[in-house]
Amino acid sequence: MVLSLLEYYNRQKDREQQNLDRLSTTPPDKVNWNVICDTFGGFNSCFAVANIFIERDLSWARQHFYLCGRLNEIQIKIYNARLFDYAIPNLCYAIMSDNQELLQRLGRLRYKGDGVNYPDMDKMLEKGESAIYCNSIQMILLEDWAGLARNLEIMEKVTLPKEKHKVMRLDFEFYKAILERNKTKIEKVLKELTTPKIHKARNDEPIFGQYISMPALGYAKLAWQKGIEVDVASPLVPKELLPVRPLDKYEDSYPFIKQLD
Repeated sequence: MVLSLLEYYNRQKDREQQNLDRLSTTPPDKVNWNVICDTFGGFNSCFAVANIFIERDLSWARQHFYLCGRLNEIQIKIYNARLFDYAIPNLCYAIMSDNQELLQRLGRLRYKGDGVNYPDMDKMLEKGESAIYCNSIQMILLEDWAGLARNLEIMEKVTLPKEKHKVMRLDFEFYKAILERNKTKIEKVLKELTTPKIHKARNDEPIFGQYISMPALGYAKLAWQKGIEVDVASPLVPKELLPVRPLDKYEDSYPFIKQLD
């Protein structure tokens, strides 16, 4: 049985406290902090959605979205996590925070190659590997339009012709429309991303998928952040979340964030 959002929210709050209690009695060198960051990022994605639809507090939702991005930042910067190979939703959560300082830092982040199994992220981009999608979002965040144009060319020639990447055609079209500042094209892509078939394929989380559609929501917010005030006629892209309203202050509310960073 699928839990309701409220049930899931309460359960995740309990698990958050259990994890905090466990961390308070565990020697730091015995903790896998990369896993902890991932775990607490999951808690905060739940809390953000719950604050939108249950608590009706968008400020707290932005704070929790900020923590999602902040924890991902530590995973990549400190633990060289390869989130940018696949984690478009993670970047979208960070975008929803409206914290421009965080987004600029995330835009500049790269993972490093291990010297054996995979090269540096920039080399992966040149080869048209899957990191090119998150990097295209990074280019938009940084307003590096030349970098975005380069990525689009690589995607069109190298990446999208591969069968496994055909499902990413709409993402390519979104990035291209952003580069062109074509509001009509952006809205068309976002509408397609929220159609039942594509939404279901891109949102396999059974609870959140009833409320929001990623990456459509994150992409719509990104367009607003770049001055393109798109309108998406779908309840899965709540209109009240799109205006850009940074908080006066964001909190690194977990003590271990300051310890790790």
